Amino acid sequence: MSNRVVVCTLGLSFAAVAAGAATASASSMAPSFCERAKCSLGPNALSRPSQAQTATVATHPTAGNLAVEARAVGRIAAGSKRSRSLQRFLDRFGELRTVRQVGVEDGEENEVIGAIEAAAVDGRGRVLVLDRAFQNVRVFDGERGQVTVIGRRGSGPLDLRAAYSIWPVGRSGFAVADGVLGVKYILAPTRDSVRLQRTVPIRADITAGCGIGQTVAVYRTPSEDTPVVAILGESGSLLRAFGSPYKTDVPLVRSIMSEGVMGCSADGRIAYALNFLPFVHVYQANGMKLWSFRIGDFRQGFQDERQRSDGRRSIGLSDNTKDFSSIARITAAGDGLFLVQVAYHTVASRRLRNEFARLDTYIIDSSSGDAEFLTSKMPLVAQVSGSTIVTFSNDPFPRVTLMQIGS
Repeated sequence: MSNRVVVCTLGLSFAAVAAGAATASASSMAPSFCERAKCSLGPNALSRPSQAQTATVATHPTAGNLAVEARAVGRIAAGSKRSRSLQRFLDRFGELRTVRQVGVEDGEENEVIGAIEAAAVDGRGRVLVLDRAFQNVRVFDGERGQVTVIGRRGSGPLDLRAAYSIWPVGRSGFAVADGVLGVKYILAPTRDSVRLQRTVPIRADITAGCGIGQTVAVYRTPSEDTPVVAILGESGSLLRAFGSPYKTDVPLVRSIMSEGVMGCSADGRIAYALNFLPFVHVYQANGMKLWSFRIGDFRQGFQDERQRSDGRRSIGLSDNTKDFSSIARITAAGDGLFLVQVAYHTVASRRLRNEFARLDTYIIDSSSGDAEFLTSKMPLVAQVSGSTIVTFSNDPFPRVTLMQIGS
């Protein structure tokens, strides 16, 4: 883990202070809403320093970080020409319907989810839910009506510490990317037969991960000027890396402003984005860049880099930034397509501790470079598998909803 300290990020960094002395653990001092918001917690958490002790030395993102040549993504007029893959998905999306939901507000202990970080459907149709509040995986088996809880917060073979992503492996297995413990491959054919198959070490802070065949792609948040996307072999060896982090000379600011998301397609294409910038970049697995897209409706927020009288630095939302956007998720949708979801935050949504005020979903075609706005009514998308779209929400209570598009 790096030496950065972050209190919590809800599409922004409320405070980040370079570690200088031992402090209480993040679990004991982090704000209570961090279990419901998407938090990025270092090994320690500190309260925000007094404004009187600090001076603003820079505002981020800087102009240089916003000067990216990219294709615009926005609302397309009816009748506009689209690629065949994109048009086919839009036609199928028009037949969207809900088929199943797991997670309840009140019920059996195994069925009540703490806070959803990610979800997926495995090869047997079971719903896998990665619970960030309890750091475990809940397996909902619809055929048997069973719910199996795998792991807990800890360091055991099946345990998790800072899990961000989950994806199915084969018919009865799955992998979980954990920023502390690495990528764990777990086989779970039945509720009584669960075992760890192998672990791929990561050796870096991450905020996302996904599988590409026998390799693993992870999104790193570097304090140094190193690529954010890394492709790892089965032993954890670095095969290749690409993608630019946030450009700054301050390691703490680089690490916070470089936090991001990514998605991987079955054919090895990778799309990634820095949370706080309006750009989505698509690469092939060999590191060759395909496209950069700019979200036209993105409301840019700004964060002030402050320096304390003792020389330590912090970064937090600028006082004049009220409403802002952040790129929340990127999910592969088949045929070279990716769904990009942009969260819009307001003063009211932050005060109410909601995940966002609105969630806009865009679709991009990494083959043709076509892209457009899709909807503002779709929950967070965790997986697209064939005609099944796995979505989730934590408001007003955590639940996963399976949706079906036309064939």
